[in-house]
Order: sequence, then C-alpha cells, then structure tokens
Amino acid sequence: MPIVDIYEESQLKVKFKLLQASKSGTAQGRLTIRLDGQLFANHPISVKKQWAEHLQNLVKVPDDKENYTLDFSVTCATETVTHGTTYRVWPKNSVITVKGRDDSNSADTPFTLKYSDNSTQDHMTDGGGTCDCRLKKKLTFTIEPARGYEKLDPQPGVGRARTAKLVATTYTAKIASPDFTQETKVFLNVPSANAGDTLGHDAQGDEMVINLEGEADDGGDIAARVKAGDKYHIKMTLDQLSKRTDERIALQGVAGLTTTPNYKTHTATVDVAADGKAQFRVKFGPSGNEKCKIEVGTTAACADASLEFITRRKIGVQQYIYAGVNAISIADTQRAFDEVGIDVEAETDGNIDLDALPAGCVHPGNTFGLAYNRVLIIGDHNIRDVREQINYNHPWSTYTVYTAIQFDAGRARDTYRQTATLTQRSGVNFPGTGATRGTYFKVTDSERAILPVSLYPGIAPVRGTWTVKTNGTATPVSLTGDIPADHFHINYADSAHRNRLYVKVPAIPESVLAAGGTVEVSVISHSYFGPYLGWAPSVGLKKVYGVVIGLHADAGRSLISAAEMNKTIVHEVGHVLGQAPQADIAGLSRKNDHGYIYDGRGHSGTHCASGVSALTMKSGCDFGPFSYLAATCVMYGSVALRQKVTFCARCKPFVIAYKVQAFPR
Repeated sequence: MPIVDIYEESQLKVKFKLLQASKSGTAQGRLTIRLDGQLFANHPISVKKQWAEHLQNLVKVPDDKENYTLDFSVTCATETVTHGTTYRVWPKNSVITVKGRDDSNSADTPFTLKYSDNSTQDHMTDGGGTCDCRLKKKLTFTIEPARGYEKLDPQPGVGRARTAKLVATTYTAKIASPDFTQETKVFLNVPSANAGDTLGHDAQGDEMVINLEGEADDGGDIAARVKAGDKYHIKMTLDQLSKRTDERIALQGVAGLTTTPNYKTHTATVDVAADGKAQFRVKFGPSGNEKCKIEVGTTAACADASLEFITRRKIGVQQYIYAGVNAISIADTQRAFDEVGIDVEAETDGNIDLDALPAGCVHPGNTFGLAYNRVLIIGDHNIRDVREQINYNHPWSTYTVYTAIQFDAGRARDTYRQTATLTQRSGVNFPGTGATRGTYFKVTDSERAILPVSLYPGIAPVRGTWTVKTNGTATPVSLTGDIPADHFHINYADSAHRNRLYVKVPAIPESVLAAGGTVEVSVISHSYFGPYLGWAPSVGLKKVYGVVIGLHADAGRSLISAAEMNKTIVHEVGHVLGQAPQADIAGLSRKNDHGYIYDGRGHSGTHCASGVSALTMKSGCDFGPFSYLAATCVMYGSVALRQKVTFCARCKPFVIAYKVQAFPR
C-alpha cells in the first residue's frame, strides 16, 4: 500500500471510478471511510459519468500515532469499490515563514523551535524566508528568536503553516561592570570602598550599580546601531531563602518592573542611551544566603549576559592572648554561622598580646589572690583602653579573651564593695568561733553569684582593708595588710547565714573599739569567673566588644574547653543577632514561626527551647541540669553543657533575615 503524510486538519480528496455506473448520467452512491477498522465517515455522494469525488476533512483524526490505515468504500447500485492506504503521521514537516520589520519574508534568519518538553531544534530560513521544519513528535511548540533577534509578535496559524516576525537587533548587551566571572559573595554590612556609578563593584555594600554596554554583532560602531526607543531587558531570579516580606532585594532605576507572586523572578527594562550604555541598580535587603542571578539582553529572552552572586554578612573574631599561648580554633564558630549566611574571619592583623594593653586593663594575678599570670578586666571603667587595641578590619566583630582567668563583663560585676562602721557596742558573733567579735554585710541573691565559696582552688573570694579611728577625734590610723582569708565567712548552703558575708574583727581594731574608738571596715570582693561563660550587650549595637570571654591558664589549668568556647561565641553573638527571637521580623512572627522560646527558667535572658519536651516546658519550673540533653539549638541557655554548635531550624530563618549593621569606620 502507498504511504502518504497526513496532519490534523488535513483535507483529503477522495476520487473513485465505477465501471458499472452509467457513462452519461448521474447516480447516487454512498462513501464510507474506516479508520483502523472503525467507521470514521459515512456520506451520500453523486456518481457522475462513472466518477465519484469527495473532500474529507481530517480534523478529528487523533494525532497521537505514527500511522493510520484509512479504508475507503464507494457503493453505487450493486457495485462496491474499496481502496485502503496507510497514512504516516509522525515525523512530519511544518512550514515556518519568518517575516522582518516591514512584513517581507526574512531570508537566512536563524530561529529555534522550543517544544513543551523544553527540548529544542535550531533552524534557519532559506533565501525565500521559509523553512520546512521536520517536527519530531506531537508536542506544542513556540518559535523563539536566536541571539541578536527579537520576536515582535506570536506566530499565527495552525496545522502545518506557521508565521513569525523576527527582527534582527544587530547588537547585544554586555555587563561592563561589575565584572564578576563566577558566583561572588556580596557582603551587605561591609561599606563599599567605591563611590558614584561604581558603587558596589567591590562586592560589598547594600547596593550594587550595574553598568551595561552594547556590542555590535560585527564589531562596528554601536552608536550607529542604536535606535530611538531601544531597551535592554533585565531578569532577576532569586532563591528567596529569606522569609522577609520587606527590605528585600529589588531592582531600581528600571521601567516596567513585574514580579512573580512568589517574589523569585523580577523582569524590567531600561532605556539604551545613544552610545549603547545603560545603568540600573540592585538594592539589597539585610538577609544573608540569598542567591541572585541577573540576566540581560536586547530581547525579552535576556540571553546576552549574566551575573551571579550570593548575599552574605561578615563578622570578625579577635582573641586576647598572652605571648606564646596558642589561640583557639574557631572552625566550629565559622561553620555554624556559614549556615546562616555569615562569614566569620579571624582578624587579619592577628590576636592581641595582653602584654601590649594599656595599664589598668591587665592586673597582676596576685591582686586577686592568684599565684600566676595576670587578669584582663573588661568593664565600664577601662573598656575605652581595651578598644584602642582592637583592629577594625571587620565592620562588626566579637572579641574573645583567652587568658588565665576571666572576668564576666556583663551580669556579674567585677568589683563589689561595701563599708561598715563598728563601735564598742556593735558587732556580732563570728560563725564557728564562739563569742569572737565580728560584723556582717548583707548579700542579695544576685550578688551571691559573684561571691561563691570557692571560685578556684586556693583562691579567696574576697579581700578587705581597715581604717581605724580612735574616739572619733584622733588622727585616723590606717592598718596595713589585707584582711586574712580566715577572717571571712561565706556559706550559702547554711540557711542561717546564706545572705551574709561575715568579717571577724582582728586584734588591733578590737583594742581600738575597747578604748571607745570606731573602726571602719571596707570589704572589696572580686569576681574572676562570674556566673556566665559569656555576655552579650544590648541587641542592635553596631559593634560588639567583649561578647564572649574565654580562658586558658598558662599554668596548664583550663576552666572551659575550646569546644565550649566556640559554643559560647556562637551563643552570645546569636543574642546580639536577636536570638532567641526577641522581636518579630517582617514575614516572621516570634510567636508563630518560632514559638519555643523561654525567658529565665534558671538562665538569664531569652533562650530557645527547641528539643525540650512540651511537658518540661509546661512545668513552669527552672530547667534542671540535664535538660540540655534534649536541647537541639545553640541558643539553649546552658552554654557549658550544650552539645551542638548550630542554630536550630526555628532560629535559622530569624538569623538569616536579621540585619547585621555596618560599623562606621
């Protein structure tokens, strides 16, 4: 049987000759058509002078097989004539006609057929502006212009014939600056070192200016190619990792801006100047880890050039150490912050030698009863001296103290002082020694934290001095030396004495009191370790000083490990970043998107309870020493016991979306 091509909407002309029909007259007959054996058409026809003709429209032929068999039968009177033919459906040809700007056929024009399965076929018209394209299978397709061409209207027509209007642009767009050659980190909180139209080209700053230029296809003068009304097309695609609903990445200085509902795709245009140049801006939000791809072109396909980058934030860590002491590794800190779009770098100028700090910052260890090394104090009284030694290589930094003994810069005071005046009639029994005269100072619950019974083996928690006055009129006599350690009594396990710091009156002051004089007692206590491993300043500070204070002793003693140090750094910087969420962020609700937050419960401040059982949360009690075993977030309150150095899934979106501010240099 012959095989011929058919198409949906094809029209077949059926023609038969009947031998027994009248050669001169007209008779009535009937045409039946079967498609693969199934009745497809049944028509009355006229048989004139032995010939029967019929035009059959094949609109209803399913176009989903490679071939079909059509059997035609014509019956007239007692005669039946039958003929069958196999018709091939796929592959088949479609004639594409390409027209130019003036509607004339456009010869030698490249174009692409893009099928609904995203596969493509490249073609080119012949000298007459047409192309006989062989279609590979039943798929809808569009006619897409090749690079350097623009599609002015959709292709009309159905079936085999299609027409498209493709116009040569004769030049393409290129990105003149910035000239990133691969995906580049853009640090949002690091001020750009550039100004004017080069803003942001050093991959830092909260805004980037993108400069475009035209490039003639044949290397000719671009100014001769640009026509009035020409535009560059822009497409911006985001990963949209941040859940923020404001202060998001946006195109500025453009026209016709459209944004998809999910905010991931932005399209716009910008006018091309007579010299082929154009400029637009990308305004960054505060969020980190946002991948962005900018595509530009002379057509809406934006296929000429592209630029890719990811938004990041940057902080630095600088350690205070003694000469010869090794700094800790911050690898765990860097990994934890990398997951939330923050680069953590060690200060490029190295760590700070405690020997180089100004006087008043580093105190001899024996000032506080230490037999070795010195102590760095960070507090309001000398923070300015410490700041003078800090390197400002990073716009937002944490500073880690790595020394023999730590002073907590925040909740615990580094100096605690009280004064009392004794007379002959005053005094109390010193605990444990019978009627020995003494005095005591009241200690609040919060102050007990900085006056523990034993802060460190062999170190007395307090020191004191005496001032003696005889009869209240004589010249005061100052006694030299410290109040001996055995002249203090602190025992918080003893409910009878837990809120009192007792001081025993030694022999010389006792004789003054016996003669009717007065004795002024001044007690100074020092907190070397304090109740916390670290401390964070108020949320929103642009630069962070003394966020975390860690310690290692050069005498081989260690109060916390390097692993705990990394946990503390991440935890305290997390607080500065608003974690556990201390406020809503547009698009993120502290209550609804996190929810598992607790305040206090045996810890100071707001922390994350992810992993802690609902029963424990509902109990209302302080979290016991083993609650950390269930905790899954670095923002849980017990830094020293927490096992994971990572933000939980609840906290991560808040950290990613938090605005890490730039620090003015």
